Amino acid sequence: MKTAYDLLLGAPDAQVTRCQIAYRAIADGDWRQATHHLQNAAQEENGTAWAKEAQELADACQRRNPYRLEATNPVAAEYWGADLD
Repeated sequence: MKTAYDLLLGAPDAQVTRCQIAYRAIADGDWRQATHHLQNAAQEENGTAWAKEAQELADACQRRNPYRLEATNPVAAEYWGADLD
């Protein structure tokens, strides 16, 4: 798997901005944002080797911080099966 920097250097012209945003999001620890932009870039470049590498990095980012529900009160937490904030 390539790093975000390597992916950015080899990005197609149409995906440079998305890769820059994802690179910055990874540096900031914003895994959801990075996942979002990498997945969109991979979908637009579908079928290329670069898209496969972008999707692999998106999957790795998603595993870093999976989605979880947060609730502000115990009733909502029990109903939704969420964590209390």
